Amino acid sequence: IGVFNGKGMNSTELDLNSAKDIAFRIDVTPVKQLTIGANAHFKFIRKDDLKYLVDKDVLDEYSTPAAPYGWDEFKDEHEWMTGTAWMTGGDVKLRFGDMRILAESMFGESWWFRLEDYRYTWTMTLMLWYKWKLSEAWNIKLEPVLRGEMITLLPGPGSWRARMWQIAPGINLHLGKYVRLMIDGEFVITQDSEPDEVARTGLWPGEWPGPWRNSSRLLVQLAFSI
Repeated sequence: IGVFNGKGMNSTELDLNSAKDIAFRIDVTPVKQLTIGANAHFKFIRKDDLKYLVDKDVLDEYSTPAAPYGWDEFKDEHEWMTGTAWMTGGDVKLRFGDMRILAESMFGESWWFRLEDYRYTWTMTLMLWYKWKLSEAWNIKLEPVLRGEMITLLPGPGSWRARMWQIAPGINLHLGKYVRLMIDGEFVITQDSEPDEVARTGLWPGEWPGPWRNSSRLLVQLAFSI
């Protein structure tokens, strides 16, 4: 069980608002090869919390000599962000020797698009990975990895408006206990797109998620464990 600042990462130490995130998770391992988990996440935001979730410069734009009551206007305009948003899901992890399979699914309210026709979000993730021991003496292992993800924005259960698929094959080379070379690709396929920023003004100008686009990339990383 965790309670987190609703203001998010990189916020100031002083956290006076009641906009908290509460997350729950429980899992069970009935047999060595199987782990089953369930989780839930709740976001609580009251109307008076809004001023803690936005930069002061944004609030200043609402409070001018011509409109000294800009804060009330701001609260009324962004009241759609208040209330409780939720998400819940489950996951299954299987182990067969050196092979691992992880499947996870989540469903809940789409917090950004509460007033649009994209009210709910459904996601699925599937990961497979396997370790081959290339050298016992030098502790060298080769680990192929495959990850697939899907996110769907839905106006309601049983229908969808926008969907994005991500496929990421990769391979890890473990050199002893402390060095790992990671090479992976990523292919993103979109069906339709989320709402454009002009559809509604958010609290963080320039931080709207933005339209979905097809893309591909290659990533090479060298990691050291210390």
